[in-house]
Amino acid sequence: MSVTALIIVYQKIDMRQLVDLLRNGQWWWFLPALLFFTSSQVASAFRLNTLFRHIGLNLSERTNLRLYWLGMYYNLLLPGGIGGDAYKVVVLRKRNVVATRDLVLASLADRAFGLLALVSLALVLVWYLPPLFSAQSWILLLVPILILIAWWVVRWIQPAISPAFRIVLGWSFLVQGLQVCAVLCLLLMIGQPLPWLGFIVLFLASSVLAALPLSYGGAGAREIAFFYGATWLGLAEAPAVAISVLFYLMTLLVSLSGMSFSFRDWEDMQAA
Repeated sequence: MSVTALIIVYQKIDMRQLVDLLRNGQWWWFLPALLFFTSSQVASAFRLNTLFRHIGLNLSERTNLRLYWLGMYYNLLLPGGIGGDAYKVVVLRKRNVVATRDLVLASLADRAFGLLALVSLALVLVWYLPPLFSAQSWILLLVPILILIAWWVVRWIQPAISPAFRIVLGWSFLVQGLQVCAVLCLLLMIGQPLPWLGFIVLFLASSVLAALPLSYGGAGAREIAFFYGATWLGLAEAPAVAISVLFYLMTLLVSLSGMSFSFRDWEDMQAA
């Protein structure tokens, strides 16, 4: 899907305008954006380790961070990030007594909590947008409903992690908040004038789409979401696609830094 989606978007958009935005951007804003994004991944790693501890897997935060970063690198190789998740499950299963089912459910729960925070935050922000559809005034009611459903599902499928529900959900909102801060820096970088609310909603929606096993590292999925979402919301298309390109560049840079851990064995990963 990645190649097809990119071709569709770049055939429809004004490429000259997109290139001008990137070329003339205040690139020093890219550094704080990169720092916010990296911080979001550290918070995400802490979230996952919280789930691991509740299934009886005790990893040091240092080892977990190294394994998480290596997983991010492998996420670039298979669609939807399943490569990194599968790698972590295989490695941990070989070296620990935790059941495969528990590891898989913890990994799935990690992704599910992230999606729950994404969707919840997006619904809250959509409520503040100019009227888009008839039921928009009621959309906030979906947030507590989704959280209650998620809590019930967790208690039903994996009771061991249910005590961590609130803290893991808190980590998830922190992750998304840090990534929103990164996007705000990118908007400043390309000189996009206010208001920015529509762009933030598009980013959250594109993150949901990028999490599905449809593209490689989110490439193409984000561009499609930003391009057609901008058209629907009446936003400028070139700045929207520029944000998606820059966010993918951040993801690529941070994820590739995990390649260094692919040359280490498990003992090195655990070393101080």
